[in-house]
Amino acid sequence: MLTPPTPPPKASLYLNWEDWLPFFDDPDVSLADKQAQIEALWTIVMCFIDADFELLGPESIASPEIGGQLLDLTAALQAAVLNSQSNTQQIKAEKEEA
Repeated sequence: MLTPPTPPPKASLYLNWEDWLPFFDDPDVSLADKQAQIEALWTIVMCFIDADFELLGPESIASPEIGGQLLDLTAALQAAVLNSQSNTQQIKAEKEEA
């Protein structure tokens, strides 16, 4: 009897809600902006779930069962923001030179 092949490990998305607390502690951020941030974060998470990623939190990150690719959502978004700011500054500098 043949045993079915073991499926490859799922890619995982790591989300630590504590990473996002500073965004909600600022009293200058309106409730509407905080709600928009939560909705945007949730939309991003759902996109990864739809792409068949597993969602991991701090309690499961140390699990030896994680064998697939791991994406840290906080780190990825911070890198995207930094790259975006860098690109904006570069475009601004190029316009000033022209």
